[in-house]
Amino acid sequence: MAKKGRFEDTLVIYYSADDRCWIAHSLETDQVGTGKSIVDAMADAIKAVHQIFALAREDGTIAYRRRAQL
Repeated sequence: MAKKGRFEDTLVIYYSADDRCWIAHSLETDQVGTGKSIVDAMADAIKAVHQIFALAREDGTIAYRRRAQL
């Protein structure tokens, strides 16, 4: 994995009537967070991004930068 550095991402946030929750989708890592509020969904997505980065540090075969397909 690359050295620690700046990481910029964009989250697409929308409400899913089917799931009755907010969804935050990371466009740079294709990770998703959900929550009852926008803030909860954003926090969950940020946590997912941190987790995929941590896994990639331990296992170099994990692709942590995987652009979302819209």
